[in-house]
Amino acid sequence: MQRLSLSLKRTLRNKKNYFLLVVLMICFVITAVSFVIHDNITSYINDSFYKELEFRIVIAENNLDAETREELEANEHVVTVTNRFQLYSYVYTDDFKDLGYFGNLELNLGINGIVPPVILGENLTEDKTGMMICPYYFYPGERLTYENIQEKGALNPKDYLNKDVHIYYNHSDIDENGQEITKRFDQTFKIIGFYDNTSTVTSGGACYITYDDKQEIVNNLGYNTSEIMQNQSNWIVMDDTNSYDEIISILQKHGNDGFRDAYFNENTIADWYLTVRLIIIVSIFASFMIVLNFVYKHILSNLKDYQLRISLGYQKKDIVIEKIIELAIMVVLAIIIGVFLFGIGSWVAKLILADYYGVLGIRLYFRLSVLALSVFVGIILPFLLSMFFIWFYFGKQKSYRFLNK
Repeated sequence: MQRLSLSLKRTLRNKKNYFLLVVLMICFVITAVSFVIHDNITSYINDSFYKELEFRIVIAENNLDAETREELEANEHVVTVTNRFQLYSYVYTDDFKDLGYFGNLELNLGINGIVPPVILGENLTEDKTGMMICPYYFYPGERLTYENIQEKGALNPKDYLNKDVHIYYNHSDIDENGQEITKRFDQTFKIIGFYDNTSTVTSGGACYITYDDKQEIVNNLGYNTSEIMQNQSNWIVMDDTNSYDEIISILQKHGNDGFRDAYFNENTIADWYLTVRLIIIVSIFASFMIVLNFVYKHILSNLKDYQLRISLGYQKKDIVIEKIIELAIMVVLAIIIGVFLFGIGSWVAKLILADYYGVLGIRLYFRLSVLALSVFVGIILPFLLSMFFIWFYFGKQKSYRFLNK
């Protein structure tokens, strides 16, 4: 305990140690930020890229013939072959205007492989016509995702479970006299459940309805005519993104081709990961070299002091241990101050970036496990490597020649 107290006093009195403290904190913060970026990229890819409907759609460049459609529909990884009108429809409701919501809703096709599981209420099945499931953070207004909805204020799902919502939509057409006419359609849907939209790219007003209800809307809007269907691209919905190459090969076999509706370029993802990992490696190496260089120079610059203490009865190995304790104190201080600064920076970053990334359905994660890993990799690991080198180079030399100069 006396040795620790003495080492603490010597550490705090030596102004050169403050430089090491600052460097350790900088290396830790760089490492922590890199790990957080890595974690957020991974979370977004896993939560959105591999699960979200937008990333599981292949759009055929040309209309599909019967043979191609039949082979695609028979493929175990194909959920459905459809078009954008059958997948999405934008409608309106006035039921929430008194609460300050515009009333924009997006009614999506709710079939197996597309409809998400609910976390409150009942799941949507094919026989539940006239019913729908909506986002748990329900926002029937402009297109906002979870992060933005949090600021605007979502409706309480428990207040609207099993409640009817009256929707309407308009269809414009040209009559026999060449005059434009607009017809309004009204329907009522009961909300039977709410799904988790905290990590999705769907909007706060994206609800799901059955195939039969969706077809009724498509028919009312006139999107089922042979002319429109002929000019519409075919959308192939996959069960996961890993089936992309297989679907493309089927299309190409029949003289067609396709592309993703929304996607990340895999090379870009690889570049992101490589950049972040290189930053982490450089940070660890920098921490190691700085600590090692600092200790080496510090020991050599204090040889007279060490030799004086040896003449007063100090053991040579005790001096090495004392130096290790001093560095351990610096590491503890760097961890405490670095975590504090990182916490403040994370809070500020979340406030500033939430709106921007919320539009993309990206949540900013700051996990304690990632912070702990950053502490270990950014500070403790370089410290342990440096201590091993110091002990091996100085402490294990039988004559302790560096103290006998």
